[in-house]
Amino acid sequence: MSAASFREGEHFTLLARRGAVEQAEPEPIRCHEVLAELGTWADWHRSPGYGHDACRAWLVRACDSGRLRLLVRREWVPAPGYSASGTEDELYELPEAVRLGEEVPA
Repeated sequence: MSAASFREGEHFTLLARRGAVEQAEPEPIRCHEVLAELGTWADWHRSPGYGHDACRAWLVRACDSGRLRLLVRREWVPAPGYSASGTEDELYELPEAVRLGEEVPA
């Protein structure tokens, strides 16, 4: 992925945004800390034939409330003949019951 990645322990206050064809201005948010990278995958379902999103996910924690969230970064990879590009970050709320280091009851 060509966009800068998040590193464990790093704090961030901006989310990347993209328009229909190119990168948009970043969105300011409250401070979050990166806890761990969870994985990568390619999403071919959003615009088949035009390209795909190269995706990465991280577990993050809000600096003020301690709430855990999922951060997903999608970097558009255009198909041959197309030139659109951009990176989009999205924060997803996790259920209140999600905690680090606790066992889930069976």
